[in-house]
Parts: sequence; C-alpha cells; structure tokens
Amino acid sequence: MNEFEKALYSDHFDDPNTGYRKYIDARSFAKWYILQETLGNAEPNPYYVLQSRTGKLEMYPAWDFEWSLGLAYRENNRWILPPATSPVAHLYHRNVYFSRLFQDPYFVDIAKQEWKKVKGHLPVLTTIMSEKAENIRFAQNKNFSRWPILGKYISVGLVKFDTWEEEVNYAKEFLDARVQWLDFEISNW
Repeated sequence: MNEFEKALYSDHFDDPNTGYRKYIDARSFAKWYILQETLGNAEPNPYYVLQSRTGKLEMYPAWDFEWSLGLAYRENNRWILPPATSPVAHLYHRNVYFSRLFQDPYFVDIAKQEWKKVKGHLPVLTTIMSEKAENIRFAQNKNFSRWPILGKYISVGLVKFDTWEEEVNYAKEFLDARVQWLDFEISNW
C-alpha cells in the first residue's frame, strides 16, 4: 500500500512501469468508482483495498450504501468523487486516490470503458427494484408497524417519505435521473 501511494504521488505517477499501474488493478478501481457514482453514495470513504493473487491491489468489496440513492441529498446531478478535472474537484468528498487517478488519461479511458460496459444494463435495475419491492410488500407492513418511521426524518437520510411506495419510487426516479446525468458527464470526459 505504501509503495502504491508513493508511486501515485510521484512525478511520474502515470508511467506504466514505475507509476501506480505497477501496484493496482486499475479496472477494479474504475468499477468501484462507477458503482459509487451510479448510486450517488454520499459516504464513499469506507472502502477496502485487497491484494489479489496477482499481487496487485484491488478495490473490493463495495459496501456501506445507506447514504445512497438520494438519501443524503436530493440532487442527482453532482459528483460524489469528482474527477480531478471537474470544477468541483475540491469538495470534501473527494477521495485522494481518485483525484490523482483521474489525472492519468489511461485511467480516464478505463473508467469510460467500464461505464460503457454497465450503462446499458442499468435501466433494468428499476425493474428489479419494483420486483423486489413486491416481494417484500408484506414484510414492509410489519417493518413500519414495528418501527413507525414513515413521515419522519431518521438518522440515515435527509429526506422523509410518507409511504413506503413513495420511498421506492423516489429511489427508482433518482437512479434513472442519475444514470442519464452520468452518461452525459462521462461522455464529455
């Protein structure tokens, strides 16, 4: 990890043989980034970096999504981990790895490739969300009977919902709008 960070912040960080690429699986970092941005996860800082069998560091597994899908903010058109070239790259949520990685055209290209691979599959997520919501319809009644939090602000989330259906629809609408915004933004990298 120390060697990776030294290479990442060196003057020749983008050298394929002596820079950061020697230490990480850049594709796994790009996939992790795309996932965080797609879901609009406002708390992307808890993460794991694991060493793979090849000896390279991988950014897996993704976790901690209670502040995603618009629960931390209603806007679906802002960066969570802004690319270094973004005018909002100075924001508090900027991850120091990604601000540097996005200074390398090689990493930008990999992130664009990963986005192209997944973006066509993302619209099905709202269908899956509807199916899963139907599967737990009975359970959600029991949940809100036991914990009457509908119509109230809770510790996770800066939005409140008067009905469970409103919450499900909000998540689906957020995701749809987020994917459209990301597609436009990423196409302009």
